[in-house]
Amino acid sequence: MPNSSRRTISNVVDEILLKLNGVEKTKNHDRSMKYRVGGKTFAMYMINHHGDGRTALWLKVPRQMQGLLVESDESVFFVPPYVGKQGWIGINLTMSSEWDEIIGVILEAYVYVSGSKESQFDHIDVDPPRDELVPEEMDPFNSETMQCTMSRIERFLEQLPDVNRGQQFGGPVFKVGRKSFLYLGFMNGDPCIEVWVGKEAQPIFLPDERFVIPKYTGHNGWIMCRTSFKPEDQQARELLLRSYRHFALKRTLKELESKDIDLFV
Repeated sequence: MPNSSRRTISNVVDEILLKLNGVEKTKNHDRSMKYRVGGKTFAMYMINHHGDGRTALWLKVPRQMQGLLVESDESVFFVPPYVGKQGWIGINLTMSSEWDEIIGVILEAYVYVSGSKESQFDHIDVDPPRDELVPEEMDPFNSETMQCTMSRIERFLEQLPDVNRGQQFGGPVFKVGRKSFLYLGFMNGDPCIEVWVGKEAQPIFLPDERFVIPKYTGHNGWIMCRTSFKPEDQQARELLLRSYRHFALKRTLKELESKDIDLFV
């Protein structure tokens, strides 16, 4: 597991950005960080964003600068999704990155968003990274805890007809036929499942701290439940089945009725 003596790309990014006056760091998702100055986000550090395989820094720069940087070296600079149309630039980060060049772009973004004067800064020196990111840093689904959780879930799902696994937004998704009924993710670093329960049922679960309404699917009746999906967690298994039945076709449900589902698998 990662420890404080390691020096990865993540440590170098932190060191550079937190040297700048007034910069605050906040967690965005499990694999991304936001850096703000004066209440405005000017940098986002992304690891394997939605499964793209990149370790990258996204920076808000003047719009005309975006095109110039991409044209200068497409192997380093790219237009990031979602925010690219607003002028943001993406920088691929590697163990051999030219950090002086990256620092220059960071300062451009900081000055642009904060309104500070570039002349206020001395040259920023940093030591390069010496340690590669470990697999669970690149993708938290590689962690031992999540691998065990996924294994339990897949053993349970083997009992259900017409289930197939896919990938969406960088994480596993399970479908019955063509409809998604189960997403795997994290809640405060712990494995969780995201399933449909119906909007009218959501309030029933919320007094339990294991449950939260997800940001993007909650309005459609979905809920997130923190669970390692061990056999004794019958509630998580029953909720998974509830979601499965909601999205399954009638012929699939008929096939399900002929099976003896073991909730303790």
